[in-house]
Amino acid sequence: MEKYSITIYVCFAVLGVFADAMIVKNIDRPVRATRNFVSNKLFFPKKNPLQPLTEVSEQSSTEMRCEAAGSPPPTIHWLFNGKRIDKESQEDSSKINVDGKQRLGWTVSKLFLDCITEKMEGQYTCVAETPTKRISTYTDLYVSNDYMEFLEGNLVLKSSKRKCRKNRKGTPARIVMWSHNRLDEEGTTIQIFCRTEGKGVTVAWLNPDGVLIENSSKYQILENNDLVIKGIRNMGSRTFTCIAKNKYGKDTKSTFVYAVPRRSVPRRQDIQ
Repeated sequence: MEKYSITIYVCFAVLGVFADAMIVKNIDRPVRATRNFVSNKLFFPKKNPLQPLTEVSEQSSTEMRCEAAGSPPPTIHWLFNGKRIDKESQEDSSKINVDGKQRLGWTVSKLFLDCITEKMEGQYTCVAETPTKRISTYTDLYVSNDYMEFLEGNLVLKSSKRKCRKNRKGTPARIVMWSHNRLDEEGTTIQIFCRTEGKGVTVAWLNPDGVLIENSSKYQILENNDLVIKGIRNMGSRTFTCIAKNKYGKDTKSTFVYAVPRRSVPRRQDIQ
């Protein structure tokens, strides 16, 4: 019987990011191996997550958004002029790694700045980190006293201070860090983030069918409001929803979870 030498190209592209790419050559016998996922990686999906310069008017409000991806999934915090901006709900890192198989995750964080004053002018840094890696990006915030206003049909530049429109009663519930996407092998126990800020915030999770999640043999909601999914199965792509609310308002974020089935791929020594 003749042996045929073949070349196989295998590429796993997930959510716009290559999870793995391999070229396998000269396979003429059965082989065994496990799927090779990205591991110990940390990166910003976008080249420039933050603009180099952010210009805002005094007494206005703005928000900064930063997204990072990695394996294991990163957490994100913010610095102002090199000092950490304390957000109690963001302090805890991902602690769930029961199976030691955490794969690829995308994490998003938002920094809300309300009633901006000149004292808030400076450098804001987004820091993404895993237990072994750390990356950062920054923007310089410039506060201007000028603002535009329509006067008799014309857009006019004014230089007087505006009154802040911040809700004096309280800040509405806000989700400030969440898991955007998760890619894990089936059977893995994962933790997806939902960190909040605001007074009197309560958090609820909905499963892909829109049913309220409670602690059970399948799910666990942690004190920091993260959701632990125990032993994810080959369910394809599913969406879990975090809802944060208080008496001043609510915020909702969704996490796309994809459970990858276990498969056999060529052995590492066959990969060049």
